[in-house]
Amino acid sequence: MDQQYLNNAFEITKRSTPVGIVEILAGKLKRLDDAKNRIEKEGLVVRDQRGSVIEHPALKIISAHEKEIVEILKQYGEK
Repeated sequence: MDQQYLNNAFEITKRSTPVGIVEILAGKLKRLDDAKNRIEKEGLVVRDQRGSVIEHPALKIISAHEKEIVEILKQYGEK
């Protein structure tokens, strides 16, 4: 686990948050950043195996992880 993401997750959660939850949150934050970086490099649309232009699959990763991060922070986020 990248220490930067783990530190960030500890900062935005309550002190009583179980370490396992913090680690899950850190992983989601990292995957979210990775997906955003791929879109920045590759664009919002890409070509599939058949050559058709499609929405970048990383957009679904971003959407899913943002929702999951919000749900974690609703319960464990610093208030």
